[in-house]
Amino acid sequence: MPYRVTTTFALTTAPTQLVDAQPHSGSWSESFWRPAAIDESSWTVFATKRAALLPKQAAIIGYKQQFFTLGGAGLVPGASNAVKKLIPGNNGFDCDVPQMALEISGTSPGVANSSRFTLRGIPDNQVQNGEYTPTPAFKVNLTNLLDWMRSPPAYGFVGRDLTKIPVRVVSIAGSILKTAEPMGGGMGAGGYVRLLKVRGDDGKPVTGAFYCLSFTGPATYELQGLAATVTVANGRARQNGLSFFPFAALNPGRITVKKIGRPSASYRGRASKRR
Repeated sequence: MPYRVTTTFALTTAPTQLVDAQPHSGSWSESFWRPAAIDESSWTVFATKRAALLPKQAAIIGYKQQFFTLGGAGLVPGASNAVKKLIPGNNGFDCDVPQMALEISGTSPGVANSSRFTLRGIPDNQVQNGEYTPTPAFKVNLTNLLDWMRSPPAYGFVGRDLTKIPVRVVSIAGSILKTAEPMGGGMGAGGYVRLLKVRGDDGKPVTGAFYCLSFTGPATYELQGLAATVTVANGRARQNGLSFFPFAALNPGRITVKKIGRPSASYRGRASKRR
């Protein structure tokens, strides 16, 4: 039952030649998963470490967290709350374009799953000749952020449970799926089955996650909503499931570019006359 914490950022450029250029404003958000809710004081620690990587033209303006249930077919959203709080960027850094982003690779202990995310608003002086070239101060600030994200209760990501081994699909007749061997992990009525790279006799792909109504025999499953015909064995089936994976290692990668959006807080125009 993880929580998704979404931090909101804002940035306004400060051109030095106002005759030739005009300022631009934009906003973006960055989301991470946690195994439990975060209180405002803990989020402030995280946001302060994240703001240390921002240029002085940027700021963090608040966050939102939402509870999710990991269902067999996917994520089921629950209650959420939002908090407004201003944390300015680092006065020692200047921005070039806010789309400048640093890719971070994360892995979880003992599993094959991995995740990548980006930190946007990377300051101008951290990129040389098109590649990530951090100054000692920026490198220390980044290490502080990543170390904090790994410390318990660690941030992480939600992904497929890859311990559920796919098995060969032998046939499909209407709603009845037969596999070469039973799916592991206690698969039975009430679970979900995901079909992978399966093609019907008509040549069309048979994809999706289907609710298992019953376990009708050895490696035989009745799936709700499945309506296909497969007489030639092909593709695989896997018990569908999602899990939360805490970060054990976080490593910076390459500089990339990620778009940002319009300002999240802007002046509202005058409303049109209503008839």
